[in-house]
Amino acid sequence: MKQALIIYESMYGDNEKVAYAIAQGLATQMRVDVMEVSSAPPRVDTSIDLLVVGGPTHMTRMSSEKSRSRAGNEVDEEEWEPLSETGVREWLTRLRARGEMGRGAAAAFGTNLNEPRWVSKLGQASHAIARRLKRLGFQMIEPPETFFVEEVQGPLSEGEVERAHRFGVQLARHFAEAPRPHA
Repeated sequence: MKQALIIYESMYGDNEKVAYAIAQGLATQMRVDVMEVSSAPPRVDTSIDLLVVGGPTHMTRMSSEKSRSRAGNEVDEEEWEPLSETGVREWLTRLRARGEMGRGAAAAFGTNLNEPRWVSKLGQASHAIARRLKRLGFQMIEPPETFFVEEVQGPLSEGEVERAHRFGVQLARHFAEAPRPHA
């Protein structure tokens, strides 16, 4: 059975919910492991057939150490759990620094504020993640997908968890129907 790995970054739990919904969709056809980026392996094992990476959009980009710190200052201390210094941006950068080049299929996802929608057209983490994965040599099997949240701290907009599940099913079907890409 094919193996998928989902790596996600989540500050308020929304990307985590999306990652697990995608995993449920993928699990219809593949084995799936889900890992928060601070626990992600330093290399993508050759046994991984599909790599799925996702993170939040901060100021129209992938999060950075500075943007994560700024976002942490926006919440009540009681609600905030310190994150590691590693986000998706840093993890992808470390893969490149090690010469880790893609050997297969990938997909990207992210979250973004629902309103105003025109702001999301300026930039989205999902698109930036997809560009980085392509530069690493992975072949994107679907366009990057963005899921919307109502406020900075969530919750996900209505129907987004279900849409994430459908995205996972779509990835699994696409992957099952197409020959495994080679970089």
